[in-house]
Amino acid sequence: MKDSIIPGLVAGICIPIVFFFIVKGLGYLLGAFLFDGFNGFSLKLNCILAIVANLIPFQIFNRQGRYRAMQGVISMTFALIAAVLIYFRSAFFS
Repeated sequence: MKDSIIPGLVAGICIPIVFFFIVKGLGYLLGAFLFDGFNGFSLKLNCILAIVANLIPFQIFNRQGRYRAMQGVISMTFALIAAVLIYFRSAFFS
């Protein structure tokens, strides 16, 4: 198996997107079945948890010894952190 940066970049963007919608759906399910009046988690929390989900492919590539792919995951994680900081700049830097 060839070690390249491209699988890391792809995993670094796909895993947070999937995890974002999983957390969003979980928030809606909690509101529908357990807590009355709960409208789900905030967008900031969903975004932060989605970025933290990049630990999953990072650990997988680390155990496989695919260090170039880990570099791709880290690069995409920093890009996502920058995007979230720019989008929520008023909440983070007020």
